[in-house]
Amino acid sequence: MGDFLCLLAVVLVFLVLIAMFLLMLVISRCKSKFTSVGVVMANSSYVNTKYKQRGSGVGFVSQPNTAIWDLVWGVTPIEDLAKYKDLATRIPYIAASIRVKANMAISNGFELEGGEEDVRVWLMEWCNKHNFLQTLRVVAWDMMVYGNAYQELCSDENVPPELWWLKGLDPCHMRVRRDEYGNVFGYIQLLTFPPVPFTAQEIMHFKNEPKSNWYEAIYGTSEIRPLLLNQKYIDSYEQDMATIVYSYPPPACYGRRLVLPRMTIKELNEKLCIINRIVVHPKYRTIGLGAKLIRETLPLAGTAYVEMIAVMAKYNPFAEKAGMQKISPQQSVDSVSGISEVLSELGFDLQLLGSERYVKNKLKLTPDQLSLVKKAFIKNKHPRFKKEFTIGRHQPFGSTSDFNKAVQNADLNKIAKLIKLFGVLLQTKVYLFWSAPFEKKENPITL
Repeated sequence: MGDFLCLLAVVLVFLVLIAMFLLMLVISRCKSKFTSVGVVMANSSYVNTKYKQRGSGVGFVSQPNTAIWDLVWGVTPIEDLAKYKDLATRIPYIAASIRVKANMAISNGFELEGGEEDVRVWLMEWCNKHNFLQTLRVVAWDMMVYGNAYQELCSDENVPPELWWLKGLDPCHMRVRRDEYGNVFGYIQLLTFPPVPFTAQEIMHFKNEPKSNWYEAIYGTSEIRPLLLNQKYIDSYEQDMATIVYSYPPPACYGRRLVLPRMTIKELNEKLCIINRIVVHPKYRTIGLGAKLIRETLPLAGTAYVEMIAVMAKYNPFAEKAGMQKISPQQSVDSVSGISEVLSELGFDLQLLGSERYVKNKLKLTPDQLSLVKKAFIKNKHPRFKKEFTIGRHQPFGSTSDFNKAVQNADLNKIAKLIKLFGVLLQTKVYLFWSAPFEKKENPITL
């Protein structure tokens, strides 16, 4: 067995040497071929005039040791173009955004400027005959999705120019062949083997927001790139069975004064955190997964105390099963009870006020009825209502006079937000608390 492995290793080394020899042979031939036609090839001193094409400058846009590969097989993209294609076709909000931007870019059509009048007239007739506006729509879509768009000029010496046309090519398989100085000498399509080469004159290359970076100097930038991380989190949440989110605590919270002494903001951030969200996939509910998630993550929160405010805890004690202590329920705000009477008389279901769609459908009121709603909000003021109309940062809750004027002049969308906010104030929340048994507690109030 050992002799066989040794023989296999020798054979592999021999094959590798042969492959390296053939690769060097191909590179040397490509180098001599490209040099003979004027392609930039730098020698060991890099800054030279023997192989460098005139007018190329002396600055590099890529490393010289990669120039041979870039000349033969094109510059390798650093981005996952197939991922961009998947997001643009699978995610509705991304597809809709790209479609809107592409339509807006070409909605006003185009005009030809410069040159002689006869040439412009001929080109405009050619564009109308070949539906060039549709071609621009494809170009705009590809530029924003992939950062690049490629159109091949399909021509022939035996065919009149009136019959020449443009053919769109998939950017996922296109590569740009260039040298280390940034000179473009052609394109290559890596869709089949052998690949299909193109001269620089056969391809119309459109770039979206090109930059001076290595890759982006020759390719454009996709509009989807900033969304990759967000979409990764969204996909992760959709695949997870349950997700829990811890965050810094708010400066003030109902029920906290019953278990903790007064603390500064710095002390709160160091010793306390809040469970801001816990979401369980519908397929995995009713099996105690929420309680298990809280129980196992509480010791990992990194703070001595953890609090949670939840409406569902009133109906399902999943947090108490996880070890948290129910401190006190927060009742609905009595100061806004007059609003509930007015809305009930107008046919609103107080249990559905949290739905903005429901509220907007019910706001088909007469002017007198709408005036009653506005008067109810003016009479039953609350700081959360006033905050919706605040203007200056020095007055986060605004003034009473400004609030009254804003409510009187508010449109239906603003009134709908106020009613939805009122529905939140009607909810009965439960304050729950947990303290780490291994942490030294600083004078917590004993219940």
